[in-house]
Amino acid sequence: MRTTTLALPLALLAACVSSERQSQIGKDDVQEAAMSDSGFCVPHSSIESIEPLDDRRIVLYEAGERKAYLAEMEAGCFNIEMQTMFTALDGDTNGQICGQGRDSVTYRRLNSVEHCRIVGLEELSDERRRELGVVSPHEKSRN
Repeated sequence: MRTTTLALPLALLAACVSSERQSQIGKDDVQEAAMSDSGFCVPHSSIESIEPLDDRRIVLYEAGERKAYLAEMEAGCFNIEMQTMFTALDGDTNGQICGQGRDSVTYRRLNSVEHCRIVGLEELSDERRRELGVVSPHEKSRN
């Protein structure tokens, strides 16, 4: 009896919390949500370098054609924007880094290796790169 009386208020509270979050979704959240549903992939062997933008987003630079890709990371990647050495990890061993699946970016922090799962990936157009303040891959190769 006691479990039943507690279950109903908890269920109602959970419903209020989840509906409140959806009502507060802003423009950026909608874009991130769309990016998270992305099945976009990049060949793992083509990634030459990785640079962080902030604690949730990194840029993957491709060799050869020198394209840039924006990857959204799972929450909880501590201090990723302060790191300098990264590796893209093909978690599902399909030869690609994708916006969904088990692929991640790894980096060494103190005496451990941190894994941050990629939850969204998009190719950056010139306009989107300028909007984010990301260096053009061609400019990066000259530096």
